[in-house]
Amino acid sequence: MYVTAMWVRRGDDMGINVFVHRHDTDELVDWLEENGERWWTLPEDFPGEADRGASSFALKPGGNSVQAYMDVILRDRDWTLDAVRKALDALEVRADEIFEARRHDVTRCVFPEDEPCYRMEFKITVRLYNDLETRHHIFKMLREALDERLRVLENRAPQSSEQAAL
Repeated sequence: MYVTAMWVRRGDDMGINVFVHRHDTDELVDWLEENGERWWTLPEDFPGEADRGASSFALKPGGNSVQAYMDVILRDRDWTLDAVRKALDALEVRADEIFEARRHDVTRCVFPEDEPCYRMEFKITVRLYNDLETRHHIFKMLREALDERLRVLENRAPQSSEQAAL
């Protein structure tokens, strides 16, 4: 699954759009093995199937200027909200380190293969937002939007027979 939260602008209007794309987990694993060095090209090269019911849009998609984004790639079949939250914690620490060192404007995290989160990326695309406090605010906005959409997905997830019996 590929989930992206984008802080977008159109004229004077700003908001967060969240897109959810589903992938067959085995096909996603195969694609990542073949394209590991270029994993951030997933949205263009292997977008998966859009899940409009799990996506949300503050501004109509298309024609918006992306101010910042946060991408998450995870396995459809065994992710949990707790695992994603822990991975986002790691991404935030890494983003702080990179931001404070002024090394890059993008933060990428690659996680071990046994983790349900494969990859994450955070980038502020507009250089006006270059102080640490603003970066934290933008990270928090995007993280909350992702969290809200993932909670929707978690609640829609089919239950196992053991869970249904409870």
